[in-house]
Amino acid sequence: MSYFIIDINTEFDINKIILGTPVIINDELTKVYIYYLDDDIPKELFLKVPPLRLIYSYKNLKFNQIKLPIYPIWDNTLKFIKLIKKIEKHIRVNINCDKCVFVNSIEKSDNLTTLKMNISQNVKISSQNYTSLGDLKINGEVEIITNISYVWIKKNSYGLSLSCYQIKYTPKVEDFDIDFFDNIKNENKSKEITSQNKISIIDTPSVNIKPVMILSSKILNEAITKLNKVKIN
Repeated sequence: MSYFIIDINTEFDINKIILGTPVIINDELTKVYIYYLDDDIPKELFLKVPPLRLIYSYKNLKFNQIKLPIYPIWDNTLKFIKLIKKIEKHIRVNINCDKCVFVNSIEKSDNLTTLKMNISQNVKISSQNYTSLGDLKINGEVEIITNISYVWIKKNSYGLSLSCYQIKYTPKVEDFDIDFFDNIKNENKSKEITSQNKISIIDTPSVNIKPVMILSSKILNEAITKLNKVKIN
């Protein structure tokens, strides 16, 4: 099946997020799969999470669900939170479960906002030398593609099921071989050379000026007396 990806900058029609026929898994769980109707074709719906800074390690993850801190809080992450809430509101309108409590994907506790989603230890990671979830270190940066796969319904509660599909990981600065002092020296040297070039251009004359000899009055008088008189008829 084809897919449709949205992010904070995607223009899309919220009413084209549609629900499939409820699938009863067992006596306690029902799933309603979610699609995006693109050109009258139902497609799997994926959501791109903006860059986040890791403040937790998932090296010892024991469960297949995490609460990923949305950090730092700035314009793009605030837009993302707003986008999730917009989708969840649309889902609540289209699920007829008056006695059920909706469980939000976005939670806030102790001034920390988190995104709840399912994740596998074998999740696909796009990064050199980092291939597993346990390799990702605190202060690294992650961008995530998550699948908005279905609505789960359990007795008196329901909510969105978000499944982490792929992670793009950028290591923290300390993991790179960067010498900031060498960089500063190179930058200063570059600025110095640029400054010298500017000065040389300014000092270079743009007009050719011929040298002029200035004579004293004594030399001029002597030269005049030696001139032959001109006879005018």
